[in-house]
Amino acid sequence: DDAIGVGDSYARDDVWRPNYDNPKFSGRFVLDGPGPSVGNLNLSYMPYFYTYKENGFRDRPEGIDRFRSVRERMYGFVYEVNGDYSFKLGSGTLKLIGLRKYDHEPINSIAILDFLDDSTPSTGDKFYRDGRMGEWIGRGEYSWKSGRNDWQISGEAAFNTLNVRTRIYDLDTDGAFVEIPFPAGTGRVHEDRFEVLGTWGRPLGDKLTLQLVAGGEYSKLSSETEVASLARSFFRPKGSVSLAWKPSEDVDISLRVRRRVGQLNFYDFLASVNLTNDSANAGNLELVPEQAWDTDLEMSRKLGAWGNTSLRLFDPRISDIVDIIPIGEDGESPGNIDKAHRYGVEWKGTWLFDKLGWKGAKLDTILVFQKSKLEDPLTGEDRPISNTLKRQVELNLRHDIPGTDIAWGGSLYHDWFSKSYRLTEVGRQWEGPVWLSAFVEHKDVAGLTVRGGVSNILNARSRWERDVYDGFRDVNPILFLERRNRLIGPIFTFSVRGNF
Repeated sequence: DDAIGVGDSYARDDVWRPNYDNPKFSGRFVLDGPGPSVGNLNLSYMPYFYTYKENGFRDRPEGIDRFRSVRERMYGFVYEVNGDYSFKLGSGTLKLIGLRKYDHEPINSIAILDFLDDSTPSTGDKFYRDGRMGEWIGRGEYSWKSGRNDWQISGEAAFNTLNVRTRIYDLDTDGAFVEIPFPAGTGRVHEDRFEVLGTWGRPLGDKLTLQLVAGGEYSKLSSETEVASLARSFFRPKGSVSLAWKPSEDVDISLRVRRRVGQLNFYDFLASVNLTNDSANAGNLELVPEQAWDTDLEMSRKLGAWGNTSLRLFDPRISDIVDIIPIGEDGESPGNIDKAHRYGVEWKGTWLFDKLGWKGAKLDTILVFQKSKLEDPLTGEDRPISNTLKRQVELNLRHDIPGTDIAWGGSLYHDWFSKSYRLTEVGRQWEGPVWLSAFVEHKDVAGLTVRGGVSNILNARSRWERDVYDGFRDVNPILFLERRNRLIGPIFTFSVRGNF
């Protein structure tokens, strides 16, 4: 793992970050009846483990060489209980839906810089955050038909909370961590959200269908820290207009214009620090949800024995988008920017090769190209939305060998995002440029499916390029440039799945 770091210095980092899937335990229960009534209950519990270790040596042409160590750990869990029950009521069907979700996210990180001489004391920081997020949702949907018309009335109530306790510490000259007051990092965010929507749809002919959705969302949002609090309420209209046209059995064309209301990341309300990247958010109690007018035009076509394909054009026009903005005299944090615009194209396809004589083989493809624009809150100039997808290429090949239980295949993946813009730095962090993987699978080993695979065949690497300024980047010079190029190496996987 080599990194070219601060100024003209040279850095060599050894990083340990295990890559594994967290175990998940889930169960589903179905109630069939009485009569046409149907009920479902889903339970899930997932503990998660994240450990990151970084040891870095900084060889400086001037000054004192140094050794930097970073340790980060997050051990938590999330559980979810959700269910629904639908039954006949009058001339229609009533469906009741409920959800309870709870997420415990404790994170602990330490960064220490040791100077490789006999006199300079070490410096360091420690960050601890205990976040507990809960969600309750109750929803009801009543649907009925009248002639050729389809009707639905839905109502939803959601209650979301986040309780956070944050502590930060500074390493003193005696090698002990001393707590620093950080009142903006401890607090509570609570939202009560209510939504009512009415839906009407009907065919306008043999090949054309119209659907209208209209309603609104009312929310009451309160946020408080140890130094400040704020409570607000909002009403947001919501809805959509959709047209679906089927000119032939093999072609579908749809157009939808939708008024969308986004969801906030509650952690953005509170102050936080990132020791690995040496950055900090001041917190912003005045955040509001973003809204957008989304326009989507999609055309799909069945190709018979050759497969199918679809093309989607999209154009979201966003207001109150969340990005990094100035807070106070020299702080920065997620906040709202008046407007932004994204537009692009997505092309998907499933291509079958039986007609070419390659029985049992298929190729799934996804191509996405997108542009975006907003006004930078510092410079006033137009730039892309921070860290937004610009292009994506995904190819997945699978061959089920006829007359056997064996399949093999591979995938190729590439994506590219716009730069991330903070007020004091601009950069891009990515892995690639191209990921290539392959697998072999047996679909009946004692009734189970066994798969082995290898990924990163083309040696994709972890890269980070950033320009860090000596203060806000609109008026201050560059302090240093960092160009990082880290080895990832091959990734081997083995999985067994099936029913007992």
